[in-house]
Amino acid sequence: MKLICLIENTAVDDKLFYEDGMSLFVEYDGKHVLIDTGLTGKAVENARRMRLPIDELDALVITHNSAAHIGGVDAVMRLNPEIPIYLRAGAQNEVFRKNGLFKAPVGAGKSFFKKYAKELVLFNSFSQVFSGFYLASCEDFDEKHINPDKSYCVSDGKKTKPFDHS
Repeated sequence: MKLICLIENTAVDDKLFYEDGMSLFVEYDGKHVLIDTGLTGKAVENARRMRLPIDELDALVITHNSAAHIGGVDAVMRLNPEIPIYLRAGAQNEVFRKNGLFKAPVGAGKSFFKKYAKELVLFNSFSQVFSGFYLASCEDFDEKHINPDKSYCVSDGKKTKPFDHS
């Protein structure tokens, strides 16, 4: 198995981009999986610069609905238009940050879920992507360490609650 960081907040080479985001390229048993897409499409460009087969993905896994992890999804999907996108079912809610009376989006909105409805594979716990490659999610989130000031929230359109990164 190979695990290669495509983008994060530093770069090991001045020919590579960096940003406040995360994207990991995984090669396992001849299959290619991208875990998160970074904040923009720069992870795709880094993959090209590293000569990785970014246009031959078998799956995309999004860890949670935050722009730093899901922001580059359009760039990835342009190259791989029909790959499955694995995402926790709880991540369908809109994520925003409250600052007094104002709120600003920090994750993908409803348009993402409409645009990629056909490709989305929503899961709640243990899920197999392909033989030998599994996803497991945390069922109990420790909110006091993840979102201590409760400034990050989610809304399902009816109810707003503190965001627990599910």
